[in-house]
Amino acid sequence: MARKARNHALFKVGGLVELAGLLECDKGALLGGLLEIAETWRNGPESPCFQEWKQFGDPQLARREAERKSTTKKKHRNRKAGLGTGRDSKCQDLIGKRLLVDTLWRN
Repeated sequence: MARKARNHALFKVGGLVELAGLLECDKGALLGGLLEIAETWRNGPESPCFQEWKQFGDPQLARREAERKSTTKKKHRNRKAGLGTGRDSKCQDLIGKRLLVDTLWRN
């Protein structure tokens, strides 16, 4: 696996650990749990235990993705309406001030 792809895969796994609320978990316990998952995976993805975990995890991921898309759409709508924050707002302010200065200069 190329380095960039590997780093991306590791980053995604870290996101799953965070999503599960395990960032503060004891490292030994976390590794033990992951090794248990790896053993189950070696038995095949059709194993009952693996399928149970998948049925519990898939809806969580779907809900997170729906929330992410909803947030992205809101940000996009706000930008189109000129309601952006941060740099977009500063740019709008600067454009407005520049127009005011140009108008005053001409008069």
